[in-house]
Amino acid sequence: MYRYFSNSNCMVPTRWTTNHSLISVYSLSSLLYSFNGILILYLHLLHPDLFERIEAFIWIWQGIISYLSDAYYLGKVSIFHPVDRYSSIVVTYLLVRKYLTISGIVCCYEGYQILCYSNTFNQLLTYELIGGLSYSFTCFYNSIQSIKLRNIDSFYIYHTLWHTGFPLTSVGFHTILLMNIPLEIR
Repeated sequence: MYRYFSNSNCMVPTRWTTNHSLISVYSLSSLLYSFNGILILYLHLLHPDLFERIEAFIWIWQGIISYLSDAYYLGKVSIFHPVDRYSSIVVTYLLVRKYLTISGIVCCYEGYQILCYSNTFNQLLTYELIGGLSYSFTCFYNSIQSIKLRNIDSFYIYHTLWHTGFPLTSVGFHTILLMNIPLEIR
């Protein structure tokens, strides 16, 4: 396991990168993480007590690292491949823990207590999180299987979809959060 995560080789065969473009849908899909971070920064400006600046920077970081690993250095040896692998695990853990905390599954922390009392709110966030994670991990698993099966088209499709999973989950989560802010705070 350590060798996989620490390996600076790209899992994608070099021959798959002959027609690769840095501005293709696949390449730019990595930057959806950063776009999501910018959206959260904007929300932080509107509601600094509900939206965290650190979360925004985590998303922006992941987008840049993902782009460097999955687009810029695709098919090449690079330090960004292990950085992306480790970073994605840490980011996933931090964000899932945060979302579980806010949805009231783990506990409610002070800034979000007003939102954790609604059963409908808790259920909606929980279903959104489970659906988003299921979608994301299914796409990631299928992209890995595509490499094993040497199916380039399938890999590009599933890995692009993988890049949409967490950002879309976050947008959905924050939309639900915004919808449950009392009107006098909005």
